[in-house]
Amino acid sequence: MLTIEQLASFKAAYEMNSYSAAGRMINKDRATVREHVIGLEIDIGKTLFTVKGKRLEPSPAAIQLYSKAKHIIKQVADFEHSARMMYDTDLTELTILHETVLPTAFLCAIEQSIASRYQGLKLRLLHKNRLESLRLLEEGEAHFAILANQGQAFPNEKVEVTYLGVSLFSAYAHPSSSLFLNPAVSLLDLTEEMQFVSENIDVLPLNAMKHSNSHCVVSNTDLIVELLQYGGWSALNRLDAARYEKAGWVKELPLKELTRPYSVGIAFFQTYALQSNQTITDIKQLIVSQAKDYLTEKGHFC
Repeated sequence: MLTIEQLASFKAAYEMNSYSAAGRMINKDRATVREHVIGLEIDIGKTLFTVKGKRLEPSPAAIQLYSKAKHIIKQVADFEHSARMMYDTDLTELTILHETVLPTAFLCAIEQSIASRYQGLKLRLLHKNRLESLRLLEEGEAHFAILANQGQAFPNEKVEVTYLGVSLFSAYAHPSSSLFLNPAVSLLDLTEEMQFVSENIDVLPLNAMKHSNSHCVVSNTDLIVELLQYGGWSALNRLDAARYEKAGWVKELPLKELTRPYSVGIAFFQTYALQSNQTITDIKQLIVSQAKDYLTEKGHFC
């Protein structure tokens, strides 16, 4: 029967063209590597290497089998890593809910930091509205939610709230918009144009970012940007808008009455039931740390 040790020795010998070098590569002695390779040759009935001087030359059979052996070894390593992580963390899947008020770059940083530290952990980053997010948290269907902080106490004792910072917003329109005919735009000018409002922005109480008499509520920022080419304006997250502005899709409106961007407070929600899980605690700290790079500490709140 073939063994992982045989495949590992074969792979190392193939890559190093030497039993001695292969042994150093996988922390085995030369004799053990050679024994494993010979055992594999006996099992499959094929010669894998010929010795020319001090160099191993792979046979046609070895050339054909190498990629398969390499793949199997990687699969076994991935399995072992996942199994160890399950034992250490008791966590195989992590669900994080979020609103569109978060900068996309912040979400990407969260994914990258978790993926690099917890390989094999299935991460679900799901866009949900506030009510659904809190319901899923309470029911144990999600681990975290990162939402707009509406400045109110949480309605029950099940959820812990950690303030992360603020997300900055400014007004944008398509570069061809008639709003840019004036060197400075007033809030009165905005009232006469269609405003495309993010679904998550629309539900914020006393929202100072809603100025227009006509609104179209849209759940997807990409769609808002597409719609702007037909007219109107929108309050967009500045970090996300920078990418669209660079591509020529939007341009920031020079508003006369505003001297600084609007801000939406961002908070981190977690059920108290998960506080005893060390992995959950560590991941929370990763997210809080990432927030410092993408959210500001204070701003002009809407």
